[in-house]
Order: sequence, then C-alpha cells, then structure tokens
Amino acid sequence: MQRIDDTDPRIRYTPPKSWFTGGNAAEYNSTTHGSKTAGAQMVFHFTGTKVDVYGTISSNVATVQNFDLFTLDDQDPVQWSVSPQTAPVYHQKMFSSPILQDGPHVLTLELLVDKSGTWIDYLEFMPSPSEFSSSQLPLGTTTTSVVRARAQALGRPEPSPGLCKPSRARDKALKGSRLGLAVWKAQALGLSPGF
Repeated sequence: MQRIDDTDPRIRYTPPKSWFTGGNAAEYNSTTHGSKTAGAQMVFHFTGTKVDVYGTISSNVATVQNFDLFTLDDQDPVQWSVSPQTAPVYHQKMFSSPILQDGPHVLTLELLVDKSGTWIDYLEFMPSPSEFSSSQLPLGTTTTSVVRARAQALGRPEPSPGLCKPSRARDKALKGSRLGLAVWKAQALGLSPGF
C-alpha cells in the first residue's frame, strides 16, 4: 500500500473555504485537513485495487456527532459516524474498500452535518502494477517490498525468500528500466515473463 498525506495534491478538498488545516506530532507528517461544514467534500482519483482512509477523532465535546458518506465509484455510499471522544483518537480507519478491479477509481467523502468535525490524516492505496516504477516508489521502498505488498493485496502467497535474494549487480542493471522491473517482478512471483 502506498501512503499519501492529507496535503498531497492528488486529494481535492471542495469547496476550499470549507476546509482548514491542522495537525500535531501524533498525526502522519504532523498534518490534517478538517471541516465542520455540511456539503464539504474530499475527492481522490486513483488507479489501483484498494483504498483506505485514516483520520483523527476529535476530543472537542462541543462538536456535534458527525455523519459522513464515503462513495466509491458508483457503489452504494458507506456511512461513517462517530461521537467526539474524551481524548483524541489518532490513525482511526474511517473507510476501507474491498479489493477492487484494477483500473481508475474515484473515492468521495461528503460531510452531512454542520458543526460536526471530520479530520483527514492520510490515505493508503494499492496502485496498479503499471503505476509502479523506480521513480514513483516512496523513499525506502524496495522492489521486494512492492512485490510482497502487491501479492498480499491480491490474496496471493508472498514470494519465497529464495526468489527475492538481493543482487547489487542485478539491481544496478535493472534500475530505471520498466521492462527490467516487470521481468524481475515476474521472476519474484515465480512466473515466466514469456519472452
């Protein structure tokens, strides 16, 4: 899964005046986006097979209980509602999609209640295999971890350690090559690349 912060430009907040920023050290990258306005929306377009949304549950007892709707593509909306807590709850999973057909998707969050508090911290999604390239991987992500994460998301067994042995010469030769990366991933999964 690839994690993206609430400040990532791929996430759109509309209307912009209905959203504000916040955050503290307990939150991912110390940032959040929040809204207390009915009709405010968060929209995320992605190409992949899964998406999860994480946020913070407010400790402001003056805030009314929120009722929000998550809509993925043309599926039925999923309601998320929670009352303010006596202490903030961080990294709370607000929405989790099932495994999706690989392709483009749109996730929309809409607030339904005025003066409630909804706080978005980060999203995680599983990109399509075609989206993986060495230039797009987050810092610290290895090709082996990408193959393992992809296998887990698809419900397939992880490649055995013997198939994922690091090789500096091989990694150097494959660096920056989409074809080489595809061949290596196929070999790591025990598949024949077919050429």
